[in-house]
Amino acid sequence: MVSAFSKTLDQIQKKYTTTDKELLAVVKAMDYFRYYLLGKEFILRTDHRALTSLHTCKNQTSRLLRCALKLQEFKFKVEYRIYNW
Repeated sequence: MVSAFSKTLDQIQKKYTTTDKELLAVVKAMDYFRYYLLGKEFILRTDHRALTSLHTCKNQTSRLLRCALKLQEFKFKVEYRIYNW
């Protein structure tokens, strides 16, 4: 790990589903590290399997669609990993 980023959820965000919270974390982190990520291909490793199928999911909510639009400017692949903390 080269750097870290954190954010506190507001009262509305605390009520999000787990998938929405995970996706929000990805969007916020990519926005925070935008300078380093734009124009580069990278791998997003996650322990949340639902994030691996965002592009193929047929029942997307408007929140998921908005997040997917924000992520379109980045060139990345999502890789699922099981982490044993």
